[in-house]
Parts: sequence; structure tokens; C-alpha cells
Amino acid sequence: MFDILEDDDIAYEYELQKSPEDINVWKRYIGSWEEQLGSGKRSLVQIVWLYERMLKLVTPDLSVWRRYIQLLNESDIVGYWDVFDLYGRCAESSQINLDFVREFMQFSIKTFDLKCIKQCMSILLGKLKGKKNEQEAVWTMVLNFINESLIPIDDTSLENKFEEQDYDDLRMDIYKILFTENLDDDDDDDDNDKWSAVLLQKFLMICSKDMVKDILRLVVKTNDHKLIKKCLDEYLFHKSNNPQKLFNENSGFDFDLYLQYLDTLEKLKLYDEYVKYWNNLIEQFPPHWTLLVIKLADFFMKRSKFDMMEKVLMENVEKTTHMKDLISIYNHHVNFEQAYVETILDELRDDEELRDDERWGKEIENHLETLDSLSSNYHLKVNDLRIRQNPNIIKTWIDRVDIFESVEDKCSVFVKAIEVIDPFKVRVPGSFAKLWILYASMYWNRKKYDEARTIFQSAIKVPYPYLNDLEEVWKDWVGKELEISGFHMAVDMLTKALQIPLDYEKVIEKYKTSARKPPAQTILFTSKKLWEFYIDILESSESPNMNESIIQAYENILKLKLITPVGIINYANFFKSCNKLTESLQVYEKGLALFPPEVTFEIWSLLIEEVLDPKYNLTVEYIRHTFDQCLDDLENTGVNCSNIFTKYSKFEEESNHQYERSIQILLKGARLRTNNDKSKMNTKLWDLAIEKCQKYLGNDFLRDIYTECIAFLPNSAAINYVIRFANLEISLNDYIRTRELLKYGAQLIPPVKNESLWKLWEDFEIRYGDKENYKEMLLLKQKLEVEMKVDTEEVSKQQGNVQFVASSSKKTTNPDEIDIDI
Repeated sequence: MFDILEDDDIAYEYELQKSPEDINVWKRYIGSWEEQLGSGKRSLVQIVWLYERMLKLVTPDLSVWRRYIQLLNESDIVGYWDVFDLYGRCAESSQINLDFVREFMQFSIKTFDLKCIKQCMSILLGKLKGKKNEQEAVWTMVLNFINESLIPIDDTSLENKFEEQDYDDLRMDIYKILFTENLDDDDDDDDNDKWSAVLLQKFLMICSKDMVKDILRLVVKTNDHKLIKKCLDEYLFHKSNNPQKLFNENSGFDFDLYLQYLDTLEKLKLYDEYVKYWNNLIEQFPPHWTLLVIKLADFFMKRSKFDMMEKVLMENVEKTTHMKDLISIYNHHVNFEQAYVETILDELRDDEELRDDERWGKEIENHLETLDSLSSNYHLKVNDLRIRQNPNIIKTWIDRVDIFESVEDKCSVFVKAIEVIDPFKVRVPGSFAKLWILYASMYWNRKKYDEARTIFQSAIKVPYPYLNDLEEVWKDWVGKELEISGFHMAVDMLTKALQIPLDYEKVIEKYKTSARKPPAQTILFTSKKLWEFYIDILESSESPNMNESIIQAYENILKLKLITPVGIINYANFFKSCNKLTESLQVYEKGLALFPPEVTFEIWSLLIEEVLDPKYNLTVEYIRHTFDQCLDDLENTGVNCSNIFTKYSKFEEESNHQYERSIQILLKGARLRTNNDKSKMNTKLWDLAIEKCQKYLGNDFLRDIYTECIAFLPNSAAINYVIRFANLEISLNDYIRTRELLKYGAQLIPPVKNESLWKLWEDFEIRYGDKENYKEMLLLKQKLEVEMKVDTEEVSKQQGNVQFVASSSKKTTNPDEIDIDI
């Protein structure tokens, strides 16, 4: 010992002789040697000797231990086991904290020595009994190590993890099954991580419930199948408590863990348990039905039970209710059959001995047959699926009929559809009728009329919720009978079908208000489509004997308010063809109350054309009454009746020579304020009234009309009439009145928009005025150009026109006077 001591060490030695357990002396002593380590005066072995000498006499605090551990850990002359032993001695002899726990565990993990890691855990967990936080830190670090370093990372989602097998891999599996010794794979012991599995099993015993799922997933990744099954038995099914219970309803575990249990049973070759468990699993997790079906099929394939595999796929494709599921199972089956045939063909091509074996030829033939059946029946399988999804979609059944070739097969589809479909669940009006019509037409087109009539008889008894269905069946059947049985058969059928009950209004009301509507048969008599068809058939006979039936049919649809505007015209024309002119006019009158104003206007227009026709030989009073009634009826509807006023005026002018009455009719129409094209309608009638007044009544009446017209119309429209009025006064040499009119019109709209009037005024003053008048005109124009920057037309629309007021007296003492109020 004294060989390694220096003079500087004598003082420390004397202190230690007095107080050998004084830790502070030892810290200073060791610290002085550590300082000399860098300069080469001291070696690591010497410092270790001094530390060990101290440890025989003193129990140091944790900081001293960590300095000693760090010294060894940073050196290159000791192994990790030496450092590990030092960590262990420290843990056993000192009060350790969380930082030390993490440091010791991290050191052990970095060694990647599983024995070292396990011993570290044993030391720490034993030392830390009752200290939950420290123990969790130990387990967390170990679990992270297992997850990150021992078990491969797998981020694949459940859907992708079990997706369709690669085609080349499928062929390789089939090859191994058919052409190599068909032995089950040995346990892949080399891939088993038993160390991690055992450790995870222990952690499962102490971890919190919310961690169990994640730890079980780690256990699964160890590939230690026996231990995996043991853990899953315990935590998924609690078999230690109840061995008969396959599922724990309150476990809350995810489907992937149950699926892993299924794979574990296969790895352990527990095949009977596999099938039993699969049956329970498919009941417990219906959303994963397709995946489970494909897994069972693959299970049988790997066992060389190809017949069982095909049976599973064929049976379950018939149970699918979603297109995605059908495609998955169907494609899986097609891929298998194709891979199976290709694999055998490749081997036969390369091996002459196999070609002599008849077994392979039969295998190829059988599987090609299955493959052909799958291909040809794909559309049928899809149709089956759609019917399972909703059997009340008629188009699906019609598509199914088209799939089959033979009449017998088509008939079977029709019969099945009729048995399955609920008429009250069919959502497309008229579609169920189409199915019945196709069914009956299949026999009718083959001239099997009795069979077709039987089907039609059944079709008209179906409780359709929509009238449209019943209409289509009747119309098609009657149309067919009309072709082969003739006119009378068709008429008789529709006469019976359209019979109106005495209390028809109550029947209609009941149909409209019932929560579950009565069948459409109860209101068949309200079918506008069948009544029109019925009338068309009746009118096609051209026999006078049918006239009463035609009239009765038209009267029925009038009574039921089913008649259309075209029907009114047709009914009126029917009476005209029978030379019953009065009845024809009455038809128009009956139709007036049935339609909205726009349609009523058209009927009035037709009626007026008729009453004006000379062949009716109607009185003036009757015609006037018709016009007046028409205008009263339409007056407040907003419909543009200018054509009616024009015709009425023309009638009084040409037929009765009542010129003033003719003009008054036009003025009445001009004064109406309609919603549609008010100014256009009014100006047309004002123009006609002015034209007739010029022709028949003279200037005094004309002045009154101009005065009223200018006051009535908007400013922009009134300007034209001001100019015309001024020209009239010029022609009458009334220049004062002319100038006042032009002055009034000039102030209606800005000069820039009133060029015609200003040009007329300028020409007028040049020709008939003087210098003073011309100057006043220019001053007014200048004044208006400044003042009327605002669009006064828009202002006038908001506040009313600038009022043009004629003299209140009809006759003036001076005919040259004009009272213009601006």
C-alpha cells in the first residue's frame, strides 16, 4: 500500500487514522487522486483500489457511488459486467432514487444482453417494492426496449394486414401443397422471442387495465405461440375462471386480438378448436364477416381441403349484403381457381411423369369448369346481392329477367319477384306495374292470350299504393285487347274500370287523408290518363251511336275536374262536328272556372273567337255580354288583356258602327294597370284610341284623350304623346297652347334625354315665335340642364309623375286657353 502513496497523501492518511469513517475526508482524498489521473501520476487501478478501500469502511451516499460508476463506465479497461456489478452493489447498499433507477436500467438496456437486463430488473424491482412510480419507470423502459429493439414494428392497419393475398404467394402456397410433402410447418422456434414473451407475461400480472390490450399485442409479436395462447386465454376469455366461456362481454378488447387468437390456434395445430372458435367469432363480430370467411377458406386450403374451401366461398358469397364483400369473396375464389390451374399446368409442362397421371387432367378440368361458372354467373351474383339489399327495387328484378335466356327461367324470376315484393315498399310509382306488364307481355307476344289475361287479372288486383301503377296495367291490357279483340272489348273494359261511385267525393277524401292509403283501385275512376285513353277510343269509332257515350265521358271528367285545357277544346270541337254550336260554347263556359288565370285567358280568347264567328249567328247583346263577362273575369288577375279590348273595340266599330263606344272600350283597357308590361300594353291601347278618335270623333275629343294619356303614362312614355299633342295644336294654329305643351314636356325628363322635343320646340320658335320666346326657351333649357342632373324619371317613378292637369271645365269661354299645371 505504501508503495503507491505520495507525500501529498500523508495528511489524508493521518486524518483517516483518526476518523476512518469520515466520508468527507474520503471524498477529498479520492478527488485528489482523480485529479492526478489525467496527468498520468495515478492509474485507474489505483483509484479503484482507493474506492474499494473506502467501501470496506464507509457506506457512502449515492453521489459517491455514481462518481465511482461513471469512472469505470468511461474507461476502456473494464467490461460492462464490472460496471453492472458496481450498479448492483450500489442499489443493494444505498437509498436509490428515480434518476439512478433510470440510469441503471438504461445502462443495462444498452448492453443488449438479455441476461443483464433481466438481472437489472430483478435487482431494481426487488429494491423498489412499494414504490409504484419507480417500478413503472423500470417497466416502461423495458417495454420500450422490447417494442423498439426486439419486436419488429408493424404499422399495418387491420384492413390491410389481412387483405387479399398476393397472387404469386398464392401460387407458391398451392405449389407446396400439391407438389411437395404436405407437412405442417414446424414451429418457427428461431423466430420466437421467448425472453420478451415471459417478461411481458409477468408485466401483464401487474399492469393497469388500460394497458392490457397494448401489452397483449406485444405478446403476439413475440411468436411464442404457446405463451400467446396462455395470455389470450387469461385476458380475452378469462378461461381460468370459466373455461366454457368463449367471450367476455365486458372485456372491451378489439377484434384484432381475437383474430390473433384464431391464428395462434392454427399455429398450434389445434384445428378442431380453430373451427369451433371461428364459428363463435363470426357471430360475435359481424362487421368483419368477409375477412373471417376468407380466413376460413385459406385455412382449409392450407390443409389441402380444397373442396371445403370452395364450399365456404360459394356458400358465403350468397350471404353477402354489400357489394364490397361480394367482390372480395368472389375475387378470392377466382384467384384461387386460376392460380390452381396455372400451377398444375406449369408443372405438367416441365415434368413428363406428371403428364401421364390422369389425376391432374381431371383436376384441371374440374377447376376450369368452376372458373367458367364463376365468370358466367358474376352478374347473377351481383343481382342476388342487390335483391338481398332491397327486394322492393323493381329495376333489379327486371335486370334479373334479362340475365336469363329461357322463357321458363324468366317466368321463375317473375313469379319469385311477385312473391317477394311488398307493393307498399316500392318507392318508384309505375315501376311495379312495369314488372307485371313485362310478365304478361312475355305470354301475349307468344300468342298465349289466356295465360296473359290471367296475369293481367292478377295485376289489377294488386294493392298498389300509387294510381300510376294501376293506370299502366289497365292501359297496356286494354291496348292489347284493342288490337286483337276490337273496339267493343276495349270500351267495355274501360267502362267498368272507370265506373264512378255515388259518394265519389268521400272516396277521394278518404284516399288523400288516410295514414296508410287504401289501394289505388279505390280511386281508379280519377285516372286522367285512362279517361283520356277511353275518350280517344270512343272518338275513334266515328259512329253516331257512340256520341252519347262520348258526351257522358266528357261530362264525367268535367264533374271530377280531371279535364285539361286541351280536353275542353276537344269537347267543344266534338259538339261543333255534331253541329251543336250552342253546346260547343257551353263547353268553353264550363271550363272557365277550372283553371288558373293564364289558362282561363286562353279559353276566353277561344270562346270570343267562336262567338264572333258568323256561323253561330249570335245577337249583339250576347256577344257584348261575353266580352264584358270576360273582361270582368280577368280584370284583377294581372293578365294582359289588350287583345281582348282590341277585339271588343273592333267588334263595336265594324259590326255595330258604335265609334265612341269602340273608343271608350280601348280607353277602359288603357286605364288598367296590369302587372305585365304595363307601359307596353297601355301605349298600344292609347295609340288605337287616339287613331280612332282622329278618324271618328274630332279634335275636342282627341285633346281630352291626349290630356288623360299624358297624365296617366310614365314621364318617359308620355314625351311621345306630348310631341304628338303639340303637332296637333300646331296644325290647328294654336301656338300658345303648343308653347305651353312644349314647356310642360321639356320639364318631364332631362334635356339630354329629350332631344326630339327640344328640336321640335326650337323649330317651332324659329318658324312661329319671336326673339323673346326663343330666348326664354334657351334660358329654360340651360336652367333644366343644371337642375335635372338627377334622373327625374327614376324620381318620378318613386314619387309619382309630374302631373299634367287639364282645365277642370269641359268648355272654356276662350278656346285658346289651356290650363297646364306643372
